[in-house]
Amino acid sequence: MTDNKFVYFVHVERAGGTTLHRLLQHLFPSYLSLRPWWCWANEPENAVGREELAAFRRWLPGLARVGEYTTRSWNVDRQVGGREVLRMTFLRDPIARYMSHFNYQRVRMGLPWSIDRFVAEERFSNYYTKRYAGRFDVDEAKRVLDEDFEFVGLTDQFDESLLLLRHALARRDLSVQYERENALGEEDVIRFDDLSSVQQRAVEDANRLDLELVEYGRASVFARQVRDYPSDLEADLERFRRENEGFAFPRWRARLMSPWVKVAKNFVEPVLHAQHDRPRPVVE
Repeated sequence: MTDNKFVYFVHVERAGGTTLHRLLQHLFPSYLSLRPWWCWANEPENAVGREELAAFRRWLPGLARVGEYTTRSWNVDRQVGGREVLRMTFLRDPIARYMSHFNYQRVRMGLPWSIDRFVAEERFSNYYTKRYAGRFDVDEAKRVLDEDFEFVGLTDQFDESLLLLRHALARRDLSVQYERENALGEEDVIRFDDLSSVQQRAVEDANRLDLELVEYGRASVFARQVRDYPSDLEADLERFRRENEGFAFPRWRARLMSPWVKVAKNFVEPVLHAQHDRPRPVVE
């Protein structure tokens, strides 16, 4: 049964995560979206480890699903607390993801990045590759997509991905209707097409490994999931889109779950991070 699986979402920044976290919270009340805790969340040493994850489960006995920037495929066992683990992730076009990351930090976080300074910071380069491999090794990152994840979705085929995820969860009855969230205002963003040709080449070079990796994920891993889908995906997709039009999550459910989430985020997370030598850094 899917209810006995521990869903483990490895989320890469600006890859549809807010929409997915909200959907997972709606589907599974025991899902916890871990907050970003460190300045450089993509560094391997800044990930939630096995011991800390076990502590989360002890402090939050109902916890059965987690996700966020600090999760890594190599930091979770095949089973957690006797539950089979389903590791999942979503891929987005690397250039679009990179520009969205730049704009989010600039607009939402108020950081004074120029595109030239952002490109010069190597920590933002090839984000997918480093998140999955722990280093700039695209072959290892491909292996991780192939062998370590039970599900890989695509943000530009989001609806198809949700139907494939439902199949991976072995829950045909599960409603995966959703609201899309967290879009930046059109007037606020700097687009790739707004950059000079020199800047565009620099952005492409900063994502060279990720471009190869995401194309591999699309052509190999995602295509395999489509082939393995047990019924008519196009027919199911058409029906799902009709049903999802104008969908809104019931607000009462979010209010009902808020005390559990508040305890987890405001008390449990800070204490456990500190106990595992990960205090929140001071940003100067």
